[in-house]
Amino acid sequence: AWLWPAAAPDPALVEATRFFRAGDGNPGADPALWGQWWPFVTMLWATWVLLPRVLLCGLAFAQTRQKAHRLLASHPAMHALMYRMETPALDTGNSHHDADDLPDTRMRDNLLPLPDSDTLLCWAGTGEPELPEALRSGKQLVLRAGGSASLADDNEALQRIAEHLKNRSKAVILLVRCWQPPTGELQDFLETARDIWPSGTRVALVPLAADINHEPGAHQIQPWLRFAERVGSEFVQVSLPPFQMRDPYSAVGEPL
Repeated sequence: AWLWPAAAPDPALVEATRFFRAGDGNPGADPALWGQWWPFVTMLWATWVLLPRVLLCGLAFAQTRQKAHRLLASHPAMHALMYRMETPALDTGNSHHDADDLPDTRMRDNLLPLPDSDTLLCWAGTGEPELPEALRSGKQLVLRAGGSASLADDNEALQRIAEHLKNRSKAVILLVRCWQPPTGELQDFLETARDIWPSGTRVALVPLAADINHEPGAHQIQPWLRFAERVGSEFVQVSLPPFQMRDPYSAVGEPL
């Protein structure tokens, strides 16, 4: 009654609507009196039908969230995640902190003359469809590796070169495409070659331009010079094709 006073029926309404007799001989029954019960019926439904369902729904939702939170907090991976999120930095176990290291942008000028060798290795389709005469002349062993070649083909090329170098000059000319960056596949190939080929063997990387009759651009030579340093300058060198050698610093390719 305190929430909606009109919903509490007065005694007069209760007395007047206590009985209802259907029929024509009932002059004291006024059907409109029963319409005054609608506030009471509304509050009855709101109190005993709607309100319990709302309370039960809220209680079930709260219990579900509480149980999910409890299960998530006790999950083993949650502790590792919280530790990771609360840790300001990752500990890699490396004592060297390289956050302040700048990339190596030094220009190299350590091009070496092309060695005298009768062994020519074309990497990843370099020199196709035809090698220039200056590179092909005098070569007794011309092989291909990398690119579309299988690992078995690469291993066969390594073994054939190793056998060929036993009684000859220990130098191998390796042709590459200057516009393609050095790959990990090539580095792995050279590391394997270092172990298989005779001691003291040197590899001359020769970057070829798209037009094999012209020298590569200076900006295309620098990545190969840096690659040779990473592999080891005692094993790998970079040489230009047997044209006129030029300064790798020069953007226009002025002759040395």
